[in-house]
Parts: sequence; C-alpha cells; structure tokens
Amino acid sequence: MHPTTALFTANAAVIVTEWKAYRSPNWTALKAAMKEPVVFDGRNLYEPQEMKENGMAYVAIGRGNHLKTQHVGIKF
Repeated sequence: MHPTTALFTANAAVIVTEWKAYRSPNWTALKAAMKEPVVFDGRNLYEPQEMKENGMAYVAIGRGNHLKTQHVGIKF
C-alpha cells in the first residue's frame, strides 16, 4: 500500500518506522489526502522547519512540541 493511500481522510499520521518509503514523502499529496495535516514523528525523520514550510502540524516525539495547534484546531 502506498503511504498516501493509508492516509486518505486520516486525522493524523504517526510515524514509528525508519523505512525508506517514509523518509521523503510527497507532502503536497499527503496534505491533500488527509483531513488534518498532522504528523507525530516517533523516529524524528523530519525537520520541524521543513514540516512548517509544507504546512504540516508536527510533533517530533522526544524533540519537543512543534505542533501549531491553531492550525488544526486541536489542543494538548
């Protein structure tokens, strides 16, 4: 299954693998497929600034909270 297919209408993506298929995703396609562009990154594969530039709300688990809660309307 392609990662975009798995995220179609998803509220969030949780990354818990370092598989090559997840290292360089097409953020434009993923953002369009998801209900909410939220990524919880348990492997710290992505840079917070890159995620911000791609319009994704982002939590790098273990690196601190980078989620823009006002962007997606959820609160922690």
